[in-house]
Amino acid sequence: MGMTENDAREIERLMEKIRGSVQPIMQEFGMKEFEAVAFLISQEAEKLQEAFAKVAEAAQNTTSLSAEFAKAVEAVEPSDALDSDPVRDIAWLKKAIKHSRNPMERKRLETELNTAYKRRKRKTG
Repeated sequence: MGMTENDAREIERLMEKIRGSVQPIMQEFGMKEFEAVAFLISQEAEKLQEAFAKVAEAAQNTTSLSAEFAKAVEAVEPSDALDSDPVRDIAWLKKAIKHSRNPMERKRLETELNTAYKRRKRKTG
């Protein structure tokens, strides 16, 4: 994960902003105090960089896990999940249609009910 030209410009812009705000602090408190604060800031920056690296690694792992999950989902036969109990599915779908108030949801449930009827017909004869 390399640094792009935009990243370099953004860092330079931020450094200029920091330099501009640091000058008054240096003049007021002196160089010794400023160096102590700069050291603390650099330690915090290193911690942030390590945390960012961990987050980037976790994001990469998440991406690969989601790809593996997608492959596993594709490998599952749809009929295994859908042919559980057509009679119970039909009864549940009828009840859901009866109580549905959303017309779009009702239409989707009716389509599923028709599919369940067709499945039951294929399964029994």
